[in-house]
Amino acid sequence: MIGSQSRARTLRMEEKQILGVLSAAELRDLVGRSEIDTVWSVTPDQYGRPVGKRFGARFFVDEVLERQADLPAQLLFNDIQGHPVAPPATVRADPGATVACRPDPTTFRRASWLERTAISVCDVVDPRSGELHPFSPRAVLQRQLARSRSASVRPRAGFELGFYLDLEGALPAEHPAEVGSSRISSEHHALGLDDDTDAMWEIQQHLRKSGVPVEFAATAAGPSQYSLACCSSGLLEAADRVMILKWLVKEVAAQRARSATFMARPCATLPPSSTELGVSLWSADRESALFGGGRDHDDRAGELPVACRWWLGGLLRSVRESTLLLAPTINSYKRFHVDLGRGSAIGWARDRRSVGFRVEGEGERRRVVCSIPGSDANPYLVGALLLAAGLEGMSSRSELPAEAGREASAIRALPKVPQELVEAADLASRSSFVRQVLGEHYVEYLAHCARWEQARYGAAVSSWEMTRYRSRV
Repeated sequence: MIGSQSRARTLRMEEKQILGVLSAAELRDLVGRSEIDTVWSVTPDQYGRPVGKRFGARFFVDEVLERQADLPAQLLFNDIQGHPVAPPATVRADPGATVACRPDPTTFRRASWLERTAISVCDVVDPRSGELHPFSPRAVLQRQLARSRSASVRPRAGFELGFYLDLEGALPAEHPAEVGSSRISSEHHALGLDDDTDAMWEIQQHLRKSGVPVEFAATAAGPSQYSLACCSSGLLEAADRVMILKWLVKEVAAQRARSATFMARPCATLPPSSTELGVSLWSADRESALFGGGRDHDDRAGELPVACRWWLGGLLRSVRESTLLLAPTINSYKRFHVDLGRGSAIGWARDRRSVGFRVEGEGERRRVVCSIPGSDANPYLVGALLLAAGLEGMSSRSELPAEAGREASAIRALPKVPQELVEAADLASRSSFVRQVLGEHYVEYLAHCARWEQARYGAAVSSWEMTRYRSRV
């Protein structure tokens, strides 16, 4: 128990010492001293990207900080290119309405990559009642966090994301075997960074100064492919950090006349990029690590603590019908077709990446990691889904299947997540569990958007078709 109490005190101290995070009083003071002259007030859209308004800092602290500001609801009803996607007649929603963005004072932080700028993450609410908007991804996660508080548990989470810098320079031309020859691309290699070293160093420094502490950065398997792992935090804060991380990486790359992409599979001949979410579960007072097993549990016996088994059982039972929340684009599913031992197999293992879920660490450091989402996933919906599935597993005491075998044949025999976007949309729209997580109208809208996207993809003529058929038919 003494170790648990020490760990809980350490967690609270870490949360108070994050560089770049501001209190409301500190933000007012910086604005008063003209050190901050702009505040971006943002909220995640359906893809987890920041949308909102850029306020003059003085106006924000005087008129918005303790109140709210108008926002067009249409921002929650756009596709990936910002084009409106009208809800079907069966969905009760009004994209033409005006909603309000209400600043969350726990999210104020500097945006160190932008001159004299701060960020406020906001909740989208009804301007009259103040209730959270049902189609807001952040609100979906907050509802599941309320469930966890009712169950007297507290999740802590950390995301790890893969991405490419300057993908165009890594794409194969006439000699695919030579792709990436300018630098070593073995996963996690410390050598051969070349021109990317300065860019990655700058990204890490800006993340640290903007309230997004990074556990590590590593080279990944592809040329100019990297992974960034955020430090563990509360689940809502973890999702906020991912939204800011993607924003920052793209902006810093652009400032250096470079580009960055979080596509799940940006090229057929290059390794895909994934999102991994690791979750540990604590008692509400943060004194007990529920996945740790307590003083009577013996890790050497090889059996997981009961809370961890139930949690994993809930994840395995719900993930197939919920894949739409983990893989939101057509490109997401092309990652599942790559035989790299990750992403699509519905099973679990200890410290192995060959299946969709793995258990890492021992005792208080034990956590359950999901590696099914691509880097294009919305962190708020990923977090909401995994939290809801885990809580459902605990409340129903879900049975945990046997650990996946190490043989390739055993992995191939496991059930798989849906392999196409429309299949995932159909499963989600029929799922009572997904409807409970998202709400009936929101899941119908997301399924409608998936079918809408698939129809446009089907009507487009790709470069693959032109290369394959143009001169031959």
